[in-house]
Amino acid sequence: MSADVMTAGETPASPTGPTGPTGPTGLLGPVLAMTRHLRGRGPLFAVVALTIWLGIALAVVTTVLCVAAASALAVGAAATPRTGAPAGLLAGLCAAVVALGVDSWLEQWFAHVLAYRVIDAIRLKVHRAIARIAPLGLARRSSGDTVAAAMTDAEAMEWFYAHTAAQIVAGLTACLALSAAAVAWLGPLALAVPLAQAVVVAVPLALLPLAARQGARLRAALTGLSSEALAARSCARETVLLGRLEEVAGRVARSTGEVQSARRALAARTAVEQALIEATSVGLVLGSVLLAGRAAADSRIDAGLVPVVVALAGTALAPALAVTGALGRLGETSAAARRVNALIAAPGCRPAGPVERRGA
Repeated sequence: MSADVMTAGETPASPTGPTGPTGPTGLLGPVLAMTRHLRGRGPLFAVVALTIWLGIALAVVTTVLCVAAASALAVGAAATPRTGAPAGLLAGLCAAVVALGVDSWLEQWFAHVLAYRVIDAIRLKVHRAIARIAPLGLARRSSGDTVAAAMTDAEAMEWFYAHTAAQIVAGLTACLALSAAAVAWLGPLALAVPLAQAVVVAVPLALLPLAARQGARLRAALTGLSSEALAARSCARETVLLGRLEEVAGRVARSTGEVQSARRALAARTAVEQALIEATSVGLVLGSVLLAGRAAADSRIDAGLVPVVVALAGTALAPALAVTGALGRLGETSAAARRVNALIAAPGCRPAGPVERRGA
């Protein structure tokens, strides 16, 4: 029987280990490379991004109208029915709440439609790749690596393209729109809004290389644990008969410890990011209180607008926070995309010649 094996292509598959580029370009490369497998879903992605953008805008409008109506009623700016100011504010608030509810329903509907179509496209390609390279190509790959690409990595890709990517696009555009509206309404005082938004987005970008290494380490640890669990399950009878149960249990325990260690490191980095972001948010709100109070004292703005300005400052970081939450998962998503791309691009294997049947 011939033992020679040749591949159907000359280009080797990309490595799927935990190493890889950690800069923003290197992280986005594998993720953007996955988009070629999702052609034809651009319009649906645009609809999802639009519904997310409208949800952010309506949430800000609802908060501002709520505070404005309460402020108007508290200071008695329009206490008589003839003016109709509180009634108009309350009517606008009710309309904004209803619109926000409808938009939330539409967002969930279209996002789930996109999610199922994305995961359908990715998993079909992964399963076709497994069928193409089996059995010789699978022998060269870790079973846990293959299972991770077909299951957890595919789900990570689905979550990114159906939710995270649209969240980033909608969040960035909402930041620009909200900053422009705040500056147009309040003048130079509102320049603190885009500055705080930039700080919030810059924090995860600065820690992106660390997030990439942690994401790759977590994916590698999960793959190792999956491999150990599969090996223990498939060789359970031999393990018991040979008295190696304690050894196998020790390997699974060590793999579990590596996963937990990777998760703790990732959680610590996330906690630092969150602390910096919360400090920025608190600083923006306190600054808005001081600046709006000073402007009201100098009669540059009406005193009844002070709570509205503070509420606007409190909600101004909502779209930026949506972007930071998405960027925090970019390292793990990039590692998953690299592994899925490597499996899909793996060359098929076939014998160099016809296989002789035994006994012929």
